[in-house]
Amino acid sequence: MPDITPIKNKQDLGIARPQWVRIMVFQLETTLSDWKKENGLYYPNNIEKFKTIIKSVLKKAETEKVNLLVFPELSIPKECIKTIKEWSNKNEIIIIAGSHQ
Repeated sequence: MPDITPIKNKQDLGIARPQWVRIMVFQLETTLSDWKKENGLYYPNNIEKFKTIIKSVLKKAETEKVNLLVFPELSIPKECIKTIKEWSNKNEIIIIAGSHQ
């Protein structure tokens, strides 16, 4: 049986804990031609296309009032990370943006 020992160093964030959490998981639909391979990793060929898609996902997340938005691995170009971080802070939505090189 797993150990369910209570957390000893809980930190009060000063906000009420919501009764429900709304989670949005986004799955990017692409083809192989949308990607280029460099040093064994794949990168978007057309960053502007990805930016447009990401903006629409962020708008949908805001409209749906989600608490947590999850993107797949390598779906966020590094050029978009700063913008996504600022958007996340402004809208108080947690974003898990996969991994990056």
